[in-house]
Amino acid sequence: MIRAAKPIAAFLSLLLLPAQFAAAYGQHKSTTTQTSASAEDIMQLENACSAKNDGRACVNLASAYYAGAGIVADPVKARQYAGKSCDLGDAEGCNFLASMVEEGAGGPKDPHAAVLTYDLACDKGSAGACHNLAQLIYEDRIPEALSAEHNLTKARALYAKGCDGNIAAACSNYGTMLKFGRGGATNLIEARAFFDVACGAGEAGGCANFGYMLMTGEGGDTDIAKASGVLTSACDAGSLFACDNMGVILMNGLAGKKEPEKAQILLKKACDGGEANGCSNLGSLYFYGLLGKRDYPAARAAFTKGCDSGSVSACGKLAELYYDGKGGPDDPAKARKLYADLCSLDQDNACLVYSVMAEIGDGGVHDMAASDRALAKSCSLGNTIACSAQKQRLKAQKRGQVSDDAGNIGTPSAEPSVRDRHRENCDRDDAEGCYRLGLDYRDGTSGDKDEASARMAFQGACDLGKLDACNDLGFLYEKGRGGGTDMSAALQLYDKACGMGGGLACLNAGILHYLGEAQDEDKNAARNFFARSCDLEYPRGCTNYADMLRQGLGGAKETAAARRIYSKACDLGHGFACTSLGIDYGNGGGGPKDLSAMRIAYEKACALEDAKGCFNLALIHEIGYGTPKDAGKSRSYYTRACELGDSEGCKMVSADAIGGGKPVSMRTDPLAPRIRQAAVFRG
Repeated sequence: MIRAAKPIAAFLSLLLLPAQFAAAYGQHKSTTTQTSASAEDIMQLENACSAKNDGRACVNLASAYYAGAGIVADPVKARQYAGKSCDLGDAEGCNFLASMVEEGAGGPKDPHAAVLTYDLACDKGSAGACHNLAQLIYEDRIPEALSAEHNLTKARALYAKGCDGNIAAACSNYGTMLKFGRGGATNLIEARAFFDVACGAGEAGGCANFGYMLMTGEGGDTDIAKASGVLTSACDAGSLFACDNMGVILMNGLAGKKEPEKAQILLKKACDGGEANGCSNLGSLYFYGLLGKRDYPAARAAFTKGCDSGSVSACGKLAELYYDGKGGPDDPAKARKLYADLCSLDQDNACLVYSVMAEIGDGGVHDMAASDRALAKSCSLGNTIACSAQKQRLKAQKRGQVSDDAGNIGTPSAEPSVRDRHRENCDRDDAEGCYRLGLDYRDGTSGDKDEASARMAFQGACDLGKLDACNDLGFLYEKGRGGGTDMSAALQLYDKACGMGGGLACLNAGILHYLGEAQDEDKNAARNFFARSCDLEYPRGCTNYADMLRQGLGGAKETAAARRIYSKACDLGHGFACTSLGIDYGNGGGGPKDLSAMRIAYEKACALEDAKGCFNLALIHEIGYGTPKDAGKSRSYYTRACELGDSEGCKMVSADAIGGGKPVSMRTDPLAPRIRQAAVFRG
């Protein structure tokens, strides 16, 4: 099963993971004695605690009994002494007691009492308690009765307080919340600063995230040299995420020459340690032959491990290898299952491939219903090939020329009970049932279209936590479908779905901020939303984020970072990003010129059906720019650009225009970065 709990980067792209959080009660150790104590020391502590009511002596005695430092370990006595220390007003005693109550050490486990005791300890000045309580909130381990007042906003404030108290992990985690906009607004500049603080205090996760932001230019200038040093140190200190990103630097030659052999060592270390993205990048190193020749068996093994660990990009490449039989036997059934799983995670190309496989019965049964759903979803996610195929299929359905699952030709009939079943499920507060009911009303799948009812169904699903429903309801409000237009409500819904992890919703929120359609134009907010969409691996979010970085909209102009984000969007399958990347390679935007990389980027753009990419690919073959002149290839790519709707490509198809006519300039102006509205429906 593919998991998507964290944003996973693709080959040649970068990733910021949430910092690794410390153990739930590890922070009390920073204020208590853990070295071995003599019998005399123990006696002195017992006297100070019992006779003199010295709270700090009591907590140190609790620590000694807990750890067995100079005395036989006795968690019951440790908890008793921690309780007395807390009763005497010692903040660290309360923190120690809360951690034991939380874990059930030396007595019963009581999550409710643990939270209240952490609260008390934090209020009394224990920075470790503030951090530990924030941990419980962030990890959603707060008892329901206390959850309303212990929310992410409070967790963010608690991490800040813990950081003020010199808890390095709290500084790192506070940076993470600033970075991802958890518990408050996104602030990349402050996030970077707090990662720097955490790194300076020796926190490996903070160094890893600081190095990432130095590498990508998020929250400040790009500094690859400094990033390399920080990431190397963090990798040596045990951060697998840092090893992965340092491997990316070496693999791409971001700090100088490419060093794939050294990259392999780091990526293997990350992969072997369970870093899914490291496995994906390691697999790509083998798949693309960056070590000298392609090694499909090694690529298959790495992609398998990455996919099993939750990397979406690794699963996509693994499905490709299964289907093509590279690196091992072909297995269409496994490929089909992976494409189905990837489609459920909103990967538009995977939906398209799955639709074809289900239609022809490749890797499983012939299933036209599943094929139709996958095709519709791929189109709703912005895949132009899927949209074209869907139009043709709908025309065939209107003519009654659609084959059923038995291969017979006829006019399919809708099942009248489908909508009723969705309504029954929705009435039972089933979020998916409400969402499916909304889709049915919106699309008229099993009855008449009723977009007003679709709004109500989507609202119910959104209230029950279905992020797709929040996004789709926002679209209906934005377009005035099923009722009046309400751009403010649309933005609120997109913002909510974005906070729930919806990359498409983050993109849509960013577009509204960019265009100023819900409130005053806010390029900075748009840039942050696009960055969040990209973190969630939504390709068009990455492209729009790169556009703004390249133009300096909503923040500093960061051309090097823009090039890297275009590369990520291209690897995620967005053809326009590949074209923009090719332009950067061709004119030296964001880094040195690389004509070979330019050609490869245009080839990928054209393969992904981007007409401008096909046009530029045709042109470089015509004039011999970065590749030998080849009139045949030039004509072929101009023809493809024309087929994809490029008028200039159509003009160039004539024999007189190719290989001997008036010179044509590279198509940079029509390819200038721009913000694009994406399709926002999800099937």
